[in-house]
Amino acid sequence: RTDSLYRYFHTHDLDETGRLSVEECRAVLDCMAGLDLEKASLQHILSRFEAMVAGHVDPATGEVLFKQAEYLLAMTQEQVERAIRARSAKLVADERIPAEDVGDDLRDIPGLHELFAQADVDGQGLTGLQVNLVLAELGLRPRYADEQAELDDIFASAAGGTNGRLCFADFVHFWSRARYLALLDCSRQLREKFERVLAEGGSVTFNPDDVMLLLRSSGLVPRCREDQAEMHRLLTEAKQDSEDGRMSCGDLTRLAMRVKQRLKAQQRRRVRRRAQREFEIPLEQLATYSEVFHSADSQGLLVAEQVMGVMDTLCIMVEHADLTQAVARFGFSVPAIELESTCGGGGGLKEQNSAGGGSSAGDVRTGKTIRLIDFEGFVEMLMHIDA
Repeated sequence: RTDSLYRYFHTHDLDETGRLSVEECRAVLDCMAGLDLEKASLQHILSRFEAMVAGHVDPATGEVLFKQAEYLLAMTQEQVERAIRARSAKLVADERIPAEDVGDDLRDIPGLHELFAQADVDGQGLTGLQVNLVLAELGLRPRYADEQAELDDIFASAAGGTNGRLCFADFVHFWSRARYLALLDCSRQLREKFERVLAEGGSVTFNPDDVMLLLRSSGLVPRCREDQAEMHRLLTEAKQDSEDGRMSCGDLTRLAMRVKQRLKAQQRRRVRRRAQREFEIPLEQLATYSEVFHSADSQGLLVAEQVMGVMDTLCIMVEHADLTQAVARFGFSVPAIELESTCGGGGGLKEQNSAGGGSSAGDVRTGKTIRLIDFEGFVEMLMHIDA
């Protein structure tokens, strides 16, 4: 736990002094707990933590040393865990969520409820469009038509008696099934890579560098130091849980899904915050951007040619050369050999390549890699183009 706390601390200690201000300590806790608690509970814990930190500030610097912050963070982390368990149990009871829909994901319930509340703008439940958009932003949209048809049937059955909308309990059921399908898809994608890169009798020694390589080849790329700290925490937990430091393809699949879920949730949270605070984008307009962007590919990873189509749909004029440079700047590279499994389906690269679009100069190929852009990078790109 000390190593993970230091990672989060270091994420905000940009001048590397080993000290943080009260506001920066608050930001550390926000990173650690922000995805797992609803807004009201989180703000209550953050306020109490900020008051505790203020009592340990060095008057000369106005900052707190890591050792002091470590103790306060560890103590507060225990409060966070208690709050998550209590809130999860209350939501399950109040919303009458079946145990089979919760499974081992009890601690995810408060975060899902916050997500649901954000999407439910009129308080009447979620429409099919809103549900699909939430799944897309979490990286849970199916890549295959039969899987999407199954989810459509679940939605139709659940929403039939509620004016075509999902209540929270139905949303949890829908989400649990979508995540199960995503887990199967992730297993299919990773098995071949796992056997090709790391296979040794179905189990391999846990090597963070090798694991990161496989995760990156599946489009799971940290966009900032906050993402890096979260990935390190998840890798550390997986290593501690592994048997004798070894992992199977199933272990890797579960890890990849957990990393994907957390990074997508963090990115969604950052985009919404920055849209309001930095970019001054109304949330309704952000939702339109997200809908058009994710309709271009079920996995939300686009090449420049696809981004150009998104821009045309949004009626935003930009020169092709400028767009290509923007994708290179705000996107990230993945090995080109992995792209068919990473982005196939839903209008992804497999279809693009068969039509000739995926091999154009707009893909910004560099050697054996290709540039992709996710929704967070796309929003940053839009703001750069507008500027």
